[in-house]
Parts: sequence; C-alpha cells; structure tokens
Amino acid sequence: MRLRGAFLAFAVGAVTVLLLGTSALAGLRAPDATAELAASLAEDEAVRSVVTEALVDALLEETAGLDDAVGVLLPFIRPLVEQAASAAVDSEPGRAALASALTDALRQLTFSGPIVIDLRAAVLVAVESVPAPLDSIARMAVERGSVGVIVIGETSDDPADIASAPPSDDELRQVAGLPARITMVALGVLLVMLIILLVGRDPDARARRLALAGVPLVVLGASTAALIRSAPAVVVDRLAGVATDDATPFIDVLPLLTQGLAGLLAPTTTLAAALAVTGVGLIAAAARSALARRDGVAAGTSMRDGSSAN
Repeated sequence: MRLRGAFLAFAVGAVTVLLLGTSALAGLRAPDATAELAASLAEDEAVRSVVTEALVDALLEETAGLDDAVGVLLPFIRPLVEQAASAAVDSEPGRAALASALTDALRQLTFSGPIVIDLRAAVLVAVESVPAPLDSIARMAVERGSVGVIVIGETSDDPADIASAPPSDDELRQVAGLPARITMVALGVLLVMLIILLVGRDPDARARRLALAGVPLVVLGASTAALIRSAPAVVVDRLAGVATDDATPFIDVLPLLTQGLAGLLAPTTTLAAALAVTGVGLIAAAARSALARRDGVAAGTSMRDGSSAN
C-alpha cells in the first residue's frame, strides 16, 4: 500500500507539472494576448526609435552597395532618410505594420527554429517619403529580402531560406498538437482523480495520504509562481544570446518585452497559486486528521483503562 501511495504521489506531481507547463505555453501563445502585446510595443516611442534606426542603417547599407554615386552622398542623405523613416514608422500605417511584424515574432518564441521579424511592410511605408532614386533601390532591396527581414537564431546568410510563415491561430491554440484548453481541462480532471485515489477511504492512512497529495501541489505551485517572475527574463536572454548584428539594436528594448511576457504568464501564476493553496489545504486537513485520530486513540485508551480499573 505504501508503494501504491508513493506511485500516486509521483503521478500527482507529474500531472501538476504538465498542467502548469501547458498553461504557460498556452499563455505565451495566446493569439489575442500576443497581438495586444505587440500593439502596445508598437506604440512605445523607444521601440519605434530602435526600429527606425535599424531600418535606416539597413537601407543605407544596401543602397551604398548597389549605387556608388548614392553611396558618396550618404552622409548628406542620411538625415533626410531618418526623418522620412521616423515619420513613416510613427504614422498609423507604420505602427500597424510594426505591430503586425512584432505579433508574428512574439508568436514564434515558443516554437523551434529561428525568430523572424519581418519589417518589410514597415520599410515599404517608409520609402514612400524617400526621394528618388533611393526609393526604387529600397523597394528592390525589400523584394529581394535583403532589407526589412531580421532573423534571430539562424546562421543562414539568405533570409529567404528561413523566413517561413508564422504559426497559424490553430497552431497557437495547441500544445503538443492538442487543443490547449481541452488538454488543461483533461489534466485538471486527471489531477483531481489522482488526488481522490491517493487519499482513499482508509482512515488509518488518511492523514499520511492527504499530506502526500498536498506536498507536491505546494512545492510545484509555489516554485512555479516564483519562477514565472524570472521566466520572461530567460526568454529575453535567449533573444539577446543569439541576436545577430542586425538584431543588436533590439536588445535595448528587451526590458519592455520582459514586462509584456510577464503579463502573458499571469494566468499561469494564478493557477500555480491556486494549486499551492489547495496543497496547503490538503496538508492542513492531514494535520487535523492526524490530531483527530490521536485524540480518538487517546480517548479509547482512557476508556479501556477506566473499564479495567472498575
């Protein structure tokens, strides 16, 4: 029986881990939440400033390599290009294009493979205000994918080789190929069933089994709630650690991303706290059961001693 209890306690812990992991992935992949986070990032002046700088640098570098005459004039053209790009990115179409690019990038964070920030739509908005012949050269560079595509975590020199479509809404709502919500409900039901089986009906083992059920919930729930505070920073470190030269300017806005990712994980924090509280309740019930059993044994012993004395 002790072996069965230990096995069920292990199963409770394993299912708890799966439940919390599924909740975290579902939160980081939530289509509506990622779109809202991207839109808020696109509204931030620091983010737009970094994007504008990156676009201008890439655009002028590409232009200098294609046209020697324009390359000589770059020191004089740059202020004009910066002004045009900044105005374009700050405009409503520019912000919309930036939000769309950031949405796609955020949705790739929890999937394998490189993270592609496709800013080509934002570049095309910006070149509308760029003087000729720079505008034509920029459009050609965008069509080739040499400007406007930033890849993080990939060694290929050709963005066209790795710039794949972002995950679809159906893929975002799945974890390990299964619908996230259904998986979480199924894991929750399984967790309750395991706890019921573990506690059982044996009054002699009730206190110990309640404690066995409660300890994994407290440990895993409390530790997860605490670790979630550092989890966004871990994801950000992944971006910083594998960032290419083209993506280096984006490192400056990663703290903003950290706060946003913490918001995506808020439901998992709530779930972890609820599991920890449930575990505390089970442990408290175990303590009460043990005390009640001890008092019952003591009362029974007193009654027997009294009967013997009579």
